[in-house]
Parts: sequence; structure tokens; C-alpha cells
Amino acid sequence: TWQQAPDKFWALHQRLMMKKGYHDDASITAAKAKTGTDSIKTDDKTIDSLKMNLILAQVLNIQGTPATIIGDQMVAGAIPYDDLEELVKEQLANARGK
Repeated sequence: TWQQAPDKFWALHQRLMMKKGYHDDASITAAKAKTGTDSIKTDDKTIDSLKMNLILAQVLNIQGTPATIIGDQMVAGAIPYDDLEELVKEQLANARGK
């Protein structure tokens, strides 16, 4: 959507993010219909990227968003900025100490 109709991207993004839990073909089709993006076709490069992201998420045991990897730690869910900053500082210190 971003590449073919960037003016409609955020509407689709917001519609998709409103749903709790996992999407299926029906929920994605409904979101596309409500945002007028149902005629946009997904290209092979995008499909390949999504597949690689799913494989990576499975390997890292990431089950939702947001998920942030900092150094050797994975943080699931949203965290306050101050906690994020502290974790980055810790990981940088650990990296310098190696």
C-alpha cells in the first residue's frame, strides 16, 4: 500500500492496528475494503519480506508487537523511554566490557 497508494497507507495501518489479536484473510480483506485499498495487490518482494520476518519472529520467539531487541535482550511490549534508555546503556556497557 505504501508504494502504490501512500496517501491511503495510514488509514489502512490504523484500521489493521485497531483489531486485537491476530489477523486472518477475512479481517485483512475487510480492512482493505473499508480503506479503499482492496484493489492494491501485494507484490512478490513484499511477500518474501513478510515470510522472512515471520521466520525470524519464530526463531526469536517473538509473538507480538512491539518487540525490541537490544544487544542480547529482547523486550516484549511497550516500555517507558527511561527504561529503554537504561537498557541501551547497560547493553553498550556490556559490549564495551567484552
